[in-house]
Amino acid sequence: MSDTTSTRPGRRLNDSSNTSEESYGSSLIGPSSSPTSPGSPRPKRIRRTKGIEEKSSIQKFIGGTENEELRTGLPRLCRLPVAERSLNRQHPLRQNWTDGANLEKLVTFLANKYSIERGPALFDRKFKFAADEEYVPTLLFFSRETQSTASWPAFCQELDSGLKARGFQDVYIEVADIEALRPIYYTAAGPHKISRCWSDLLTNIEKFLEAKPWKAIEVFRRGKEKIPEKNPVVVTITIDDETNYDWTPQRELVLERLAQLELEGVDVVFERSNITLSSPQSNRGLYTVDEVPHLDFFSQRAQIGESLGTSTGRHTVGTLGCYLRLTLPNGGLKRMALTNYHVIMQPSDNNPGWQRWEQLGIFPADPARPTMSQPAIPDRQWVIERWNEDIAKQQEWLRTTSMPTALRINHQAEIDALQTLVNNAPNHQGNLGIVFAASGLTARKLDGRFSNLLDWALIDILSDRHGNNELPLGSAMPTRKMRFAWKIVVPTVIRGIVPREEIQGLETVFKIGRSSGITMGVFESWRECALKSWRYEGENWVQSTTRECNVTTQATVDGFAFGAGGDSGAAVLTPDGRWVGLYFGGCEERKVGYFTPAMDVIKDIKRITGATHVDLD
Repeated sequence: MSDTTSTRPGRRLNDSSNTSEESYGSSLIGPSSSPTSPGSPRPKRIRRTKGIEEKSSIQKFIGGTENEELRTGLPRLCRLPVAERSLNRQHPLRQNWTDGANLEKLVTFLANKYSIERGPALFDRKFKFAADEEYVPTLLFFSRETQSTASWPAFCQELDSGLKARGFQDVYIEVADIEALRPIYYTAAGPHKISRCWSDLLTNIEKFLEAKPWKAIEVFRRGKEKIPEKNPVVVTITIDDETNYDWTPQRELVLERLAQLELEGVDVVFERSNITLSSPQSNRGLYTVDEVPHLDFFSQRAQIGESLGTSTGRHTVGTLGCYLRLTLPNGGLKRMALTNYHVIMQPSDNNPGWQRWEQLGIFPADPARPTMSQPAIPDRQWVIERWNEDIAKQQEWLRTTSMPTALRINHQAEIDALQTLVNNAPNHQGNLGIVFAASGLTARKLDGRFSNLLDWALIDILSDRHGNNELPLGSAMPTRKMRFAWKIVVPTVIRGIVPREEIQGLETVFKIGRSSGITMGVFESWRECALKSWRYEGENWVQSTTRECNVTTQATVDGFAFGAGGDSGAAVLTPDGRWVGLYFGGCEERKVGYFTPAMDVIKDIKRITGATHVDLD
């Protein structure tokens, strides 16, 4: 494990600039630490032999423009994938297109001068996975990558000067080859000779990168073909969003090592992306558009896959993963619910003990342990809003529809019953129980070689809310939970734990999460990844590298990731219902999820609680 120490203030799990539309609210890399290189031009890359590609998404800055493969923009490129909408007709850019400032003539003249083929399209655009990012007005042009591509920065600069001279200060300009906007798919690598040396190669790459601002090192089949086997195997290195560091020397070192290992055709890409814990700040996707929450939403026993959060947390939402049974040192038994630590503890709770808990964990004897709510408070508030909307619709329907008196009385009784639930909702706090113990957010060596990120919490649930390890299928599960159910035969109960040594043979896994429901993915044990995370140690922020299990979904063409914001704490399971691990986060852009093996979680539970035995309840 390589550690670097930072005294920067702030929480390493709170980078709101990385919040996605599924509201992944916390960046794993934490406080920004982005060294910049001297402002020297980057050397041109020369294509290597043996089929190793030289394409990379490392960006270059030329005369104020931002440039990457097949794209040039000013003042910045909008990160891919983009969310875009047509620019409002009332926007000054549209209103002055042909009148007043006469923008159309300016654009036409410059496009002809620099051989720009098509455009512009007028859009409001932003990065798709950034919920709190503002849309920016953008002039988007398309052109093919040719010898004239070198003129794109000059085109952007001259057009930007013309716009500013006409009073348009905050307009983005982008020129792109249409190929650049095609989606990139990240899937399991499958059988490949890189599997024989990946663990050692990963260690080599960590050394090459040293203390540079990277987030993750992974390997995928990465490309724009929908059939995974048609895409090359790519070592993908995720870098800090804000860094302008020149990564060329590090990339050359990795390429050289690949050549030494005779890994022909394996590419290396440095790219910006979000590696996040799954803590949402919205209820998007909680239910389908037409679905009204069931009437026992507040009183039901807590089910696997449903939402939970702290009783004071207005933004924290996670998933109840499964139920465990602990044998304590005195011989007593405790039945507990399992989720993630970062779900039950946020600095916003203003709990003075959180810094100690971050470092050491929460112990059963600790005072002021967090209390939990199920459903989570944001979800509870959203359910009440849906009920109010349903009441209004039903009342309007009764008012405008002719029907027999008896039928009208029955419908009115249903509306009254729902109104009673709404009126009594403030009295239902959704109390679930109190946190019994938790890991903190720490990195520990559990297998004697590499460190794992530990991020678990046990909740001592009230007896009348305690559920079981049955998987909530059929009528007990909201429609949105069944999104991928047709792809696998889902078992009815969690029926065992996968030993650490048996993980080597797993392929297909699935999970049930609060937001994305049932999702299926492919797990390749050899394809572990390296993640950088931050933890609080003493009065310093300490950065650590850990090795984690990752899951890729083969359903990338469907547009769904293995997990989403709010799925933190979900149990990762085998098709026959055995517990593999605890989901704690992912990368929604790549549709990748990360989990800690179940036996590693159990080992740390024993360390914190002193339990002599831990099993499924």
